[in-house]
Amino acid sequence: MVLNNDAIGSAGAVSHVSNLLDDLRPFQIALMELRPAFEHVTDFGPRAYADQLLLNHPDRDLEEAKADAMVAVRRFCDRLVEHVER
Repeated sequence: MVLNNDAIGSAGAVSHVSNLLDDLRPFQIALMELRPAFEHVTDFGPRAYADQLLLNHPDRDLEEAKADAMVAVRRFCDRLVEHVER
């Protein structure tokens, strides 16, 4: 939803998530663990995303897909924090 949805992108994803913040309280720990799981290309998050992407799109570049995942999650988390702090 964050990376491959041109219609909403990370800002739109934050908007959707922020509307559900009360419902997401049980998932707070998972959301807090999201960004650290995507900090480095060797982390589980970027590797899992890239592996799945390449199954569906074998013509894509593995390292580029990992980097894209890292940037998308960082933007999503930054915007979510900004929204919550308002």
